[in-house]
Amino acid sequence: MVGVQLVVLGLLAEARMTIKMGRNFRGRASGSIDQPNDLGAFLAMFTAFAAAMFFGIRNFWGRLVLAGAVGAGIFGVMLSVSRGGILALGVALGWVALRSSRMLTILLIAGALTSPAWAPDYLKERIMGTEVATSETDEKELESSSADRVEAWRAIGQLDMDHPIDGGGFCGV
Repeated sequence: MVGVQLVVLGLLAEARMTIKMGRNFRGRASGSIDQPNDLGAFLAMFTAFAAAMFFGIRNFWGRLVLAGAVGAGIFGVMLSVSRGGILALGVALGWVALRSSRMLTILLIAGALTSPAWAPDYLKERIMGTEVATSETDEKELESSSADRVEAWRAIGQLDMDHPIDGGGFCGV
């Protein structure tokens, strides 16, 4: 039980730090982890853990702390604007809801369907935007993080074509 309490305490501490520090000059919170995507993954993972623990605790004060931790974790993930963190949080909370509570499942579905109405503009732009306009022409190109991902997948595809049976190994070819 002490391990559960320490995990929730860590979630609360990081969520509090993220909320306190807010978004930085690039429009993304990085918390004490100092990297928005890593922060989003951390908060998503332990927010889902706290949500799962909520249904196993019968103590009112324990449930209140867990509910606060889940709320703070969700808010922290939204501040990090990590697309992977948001997706992981949605899938994990959806799984917890499906396994634990019909009402929570309905609330999550309603929240997802109404998110265009309540989500802040910076979050909607980050989720929907993978293109940026170039200053020299009117053409659009992929933002740097999306372009890096496309290039990584191209390299992986080329590696698979070059070595279809034995692969590249741990250290590469």
